[in-house]
Amino acid sequence: MIEKGLAYNRYDSIISLRIELQRSGILINIQDEYLYWDKAKYKAKEYNSVQFWSALKLRRQLDDNYICFGSQVFF
Repeated sequence: MIEKGLAYNRYDSIISLRIELQRSGILINIQDEYLYWDKAKYKAKEYNSVQFWSALKLRRQLDDNYICFGSQVFF
């Protein structure tokens, strides 16, 4: 059974952490493989897991694509 991911938390420090993780290349590797929480949490051991997951979720939200078809919106 897949472990349930953490809830997305909005911390002020998440943006700076996301930038740091992006520059280090950690987020790029995880995003390319599109890892879920149960595997992604082991990729950045030196970071707080809740903040790390929130930074990853923020990156994924910023990369979202939306398609509108009439009144329907698809992600």
